[in-house]
Amino acid sequence: MELSRLISIYEAARILGISVRTLERHRQQKTGPVYCRLGRRVLYDVSEIVRWCEENKTV
Repeated sequence: MELSRLISIYEAARILGISVRTLERHRQQKTGPVYCRLGRRVLYDVSEIVRWCEENKTV
């Protein structure tokens, strides 16, 4: 079984090269990467960040 690595919204935004606010906006509009909520924390799976980047890259 492969364990996924969950990262904070701050780490996810840094990896994506966008602001935390932009990532929050994507989450609110349901256009961003898949996330999970643990209590008040929003966490992202690194593999989902990579998948979202691949699906949304432009030429």
